[in-house]
Order: sequence, then C-alpha cells, then structure tokens
Amino acid sequence: MQIHKAWTEVENQSLVLDYANLSRSQLEAKYGRSLPAIKAQALKLGAKRQRTYPSSTSKYALSLSKKKICQLYQSGLNSYEIAEQCFCSATNIQAILKRSGIVLRGSAEAARKYSLNEICFDTWTARSAYFVGLLMADGYNNETTSTIDLTLKSTDVDILIKFQSFLDTNRPLQPIPQNGQIRISINSSHISKRLAKIGVIQAKTHCCQFPDLPDLFIPDFMRGYFDGDGGLTQSQRIPSNVGFNVTGNIDLISRYQEELIQRCGLSKTKLYIRKKETLNIVSLRYSGRSNLLKIYRLLYECHSLSMDRKYTQFSKILGL
Repeated sequence: MQIHKAWTEVENQSLVLDYANLSRSQLEAKYGRSLPAIKAQALKLGAKRQRTYPSSTSKYALSLSKKKICQLYQSGLNSYEIAEQCFCSATNIQAILKRSGIVLRGSAEAARKYSLNEICFDTWTARSAYFVGLLMADGYNNETTSTIDLTLKSTDVDILIKFQSFLDTNRPLQPIPQNGQIRISINSSHISKRLAKIGVIQAKTHCCQFPDLPDLFIPDFMRGYFDGDGGLTQSQRIPSNVGFNVTGNIDLISRYQEELIQRCGLSKTKLYIRKKETLNIVSLRYSGRSNLLKIYRLLYECHSLSMDRKYTQFSKILGL
C-alpha cells in the first residue's frame, strides 16, 4: 500500500506562490513529490500556473535570448526543457528555432537518452579538423538516417574515448567481440548535415575531397586522416628502411601530397593504384628516415590530439 506524504500548512502557503513561478522540475525538486501530486494539491488550493507569454512570442520579450535558446537546443536540450526555463510553451520554442533556421530533431533524436554537443563541428578547431580527417578515413555518415558511426580496432579505444569527449557525450562505446573492434554511433541531423557539407558524405570512398579549412588546421586534418587510412613500414632485415603511406581517392591524396611537398619540401612521387578494379583509389608513399622525420614534424610537432598507437609507432621507428 502506497503512503502519501501529507502536505503541511507551510508547504501549502509556499505552493500557492511557487506554482505560478517555478518550473515543473524545480517544483518536483523542492517538494519531493511527483508533478501530478503537486498539480492536484495546487488545484485544491486554487493556485494557477502563470502564463508569462501568450501563444505568440513575436511581441513579447523572453527570459532567454533567441540566440541562447538556439544554443541550448543544439547542446541537446529539447524544446520542452527550454520552454520550462522560459515559462512558455514548447510550440513557442519550436517556432523560434524554425525562424532561426534551426532544423528540429526527429522523433528518434528527440527521444535521445544521451547528451551530445551538436555544434562541435560548426567551427574549425584543431580538434574538429582532426576528427573530420579521421571520419573521412574510417567513419560513416549515413545521411538518410542522420547516423554517424566510427568503428576502430579495440586497441585504438583511446581515440574513441577522445572522440566521446569532443562530442561531449555520455553515450557508451559498443564493443564488437566477433571481430575485435569497438564502435561509437550517434544520431544527429545537424552533425550529419554539417559533416556532409564539409565532405564526409555517405559514399565517401571514391569521391570525398580535401576539405576547405583554415591553413592553421590542415596538419590536424592530415594527422586525423593518416590515423585512419595511413600506415608505417619498417624492414626487419634493415631497420633503417622505413616507409610512410596513406591511401584514398586520387583527388584527396593528390592534395595530401601537395601539402607535404609545400610544407615539408618533399619531392613529388608516383601515386600507386591499389587495385585495377578501382583505378581512382591510390596510395601515396615516401621512404627514408629523412623524409619521414619531416612528415613527423609536420604532423606531430605541435599536435594536441592523435591516436596513441600511430604516434608511438612513428616515434619508435625514427628512434625519437
């Protein structure tokens, strides 16, 4: 048998004032009761919710600016949670978001259980440039379902944890025991569209392009792409024989080589076709400690983010 806590006289007096001014979550926290129980008691006392704003907000000032409302929505709050802070309806909030050009989340996203910073790719930074490179190499952006997926070997879990931090999400990683991999998958229409605009498109392998990003962050993008689709070699017989390679479609890899030539002073080399069936997928290769040291300095000298395994391997074969 459920026992209901009796309302005290002091609680009744404060509820008359609080019911008109506090949000639903604040009422529940203060009185330690469910919202239906609070509503029922308020009704007995004749207390009413205060409608600070009518159905249209165009002529009235909100308690939060429109810019702040958009930021809160893109940070993961839904329209109902924002409406509570503004003491208006969710319909009003949705109208403001639409007028501000914000694409409203679908039902699947609205029911999201985990936090997510949806504007993390909106601005170019060292971190966003790195993860664009990694996603362009190893990620998958399903533009139909707005799902972004990054699956790596379980030995590279360190970079997935860093990706979680970048996304500001508490969504857990998903181990795939049958093939020794681990994955993170998120759903966001805003992030999916932003990535597609940058160049991380659904069928990216044969047609993704080197993104148009600030010169300062190009090494970060290149390091992210290398961590995904690059590799290093070292001869067991002659350890001084070391090599660097990165693979992708010919347009992207040609631009990657141009950056290495311009920034590292490397010579132009032949691009190697990986398979006769896919003539536009090529590998860029450089060998020799001197060339690799130049590439290492470009990618890692001022880096703040990288895959631990690749960084350790690169440092080791160069004896650093």
